[in-house]
Amino acid sequence: MRRLEDEACRKGSDAAGDLSTIPIHPADMATDTQQQDMSLTFMENENVQLQEIDDALERIREERFGRCEECGGDIALARLRAIPYASLCVDCRRREEEAA
Repeated sequence: MRRLEDEACRKGSDAAGDLSTIPIHPADMATDTQQQDMSLTFMENENVQLQEIDDALERIREERFGRCEECGGDIALARLRAIPYASLCVDCRRREEEAA
């Protein structure tokens, strides 16, 4: 996370490796902006995944792990092997995605 934050904030250099953080050429500026956006997106995704893992650990402590939080049914073992922090069964997840 710290590495992604450093990249997003461009601490010390730009994308081309120059010591200045002020790009001279418009293409350099676009590259810097794109890389900053990507780093921020990666950070956001990492934070979401870390929260999902924390939530799964809480479900384990509360002995609710492996149960769908929507319908209360069992989450298939194959799904939990693929996504250990899954909180919804496949059917409920599909309905959630279709609604969005």
